[in-house]
Amino acid sequence: MSDSFKGNPEVILILIAGWAATAVILFMLRKRGMKRYQYDERYYHITNHIKAKSWDTMLVVLLVAWLIVIVFDGISFSFFLMTGIVAIRSITQLVFSVYYSWNE
Repeated sequence: MSDSFKGNPEVILILIAGWAATAVILFMLRKRGMKRYQYDERYYHITNHIKAKSWDTMLVVLLVAWLIVIVFDGISFSFFLMTGIVAIRSITQLVFSVYYSWNE
């Protein structure tokens, strides 16, 4: 563990509280949207395009961050963490591409 974490372990509790608050807010917004009939076919079509472009952009950001980690931090834990994240992202895209290609 890092020294900064050892000095402030409550940061994890704050992070979990933030996640819980976000989940509650998203649930409330989703419930309100369902009452107002906001989730029609057009909504899902636009949302799918947004997610696809966001996922493509994320690959570029991850590759640039990976390069920065290699240059400034070297081959260390950060490098292997970034490698794992890029690999998981690529594998999930492959799996879902095959799945949706076969199911159309």
